[in-house]
Amino acid sequence: MKAAPIICLFALLLSSTSNAASQQFNLRCRGTVDLLELGKDESSPYEKVLRVDLTKKLWCEGECEQTTPIFSIQDTRLVLTSTKNETRTMESSVSEVINRTTGEHSALIALRSFGRSSFASSKSWKGTCEAEPFTGFPKPKTKF
Repeated sequence: MKAAPIICLFALLLSSTSNAASQQFNLRCRGTVDLLELGKDESSPYEKVLRVDLTKKLWCEGECEQTTPIFSIQDTRLVLTSTKNETRTMESSVSEVINRTTGEHSALIALRSFGRSSFASSKSWKGTCEAEPFTGFPKPKTKF
């Protein structure tokens, strides 16, 4: 009878380990990036790797020189970043979202200036992401 509690404890530890693993993952995202600005309309393929830790609510991209807090974790969406800034002469917005059900990835950087020298510029990413094993966050290189 002493084996039953040990087996239950082992099962609990195993399930919490796999649950923690599902909370940490890399996402390899591929698709098309579009650049629209003053007379330019360019499209090209992109591939990026995102490292995500839902438990710590952090993410980073590429070489991961810096981790960033995740803006919002929802059942069906990860909103990695979402900011909007407005001044009297300019507005900017940045967003990056991944659909957790379909893997759809979308990101946008948009800038618009008002007044005499008004202009608009945007860069948008549309693609899909696939989960990969988590490679961790590197320790930051600091001078002090």
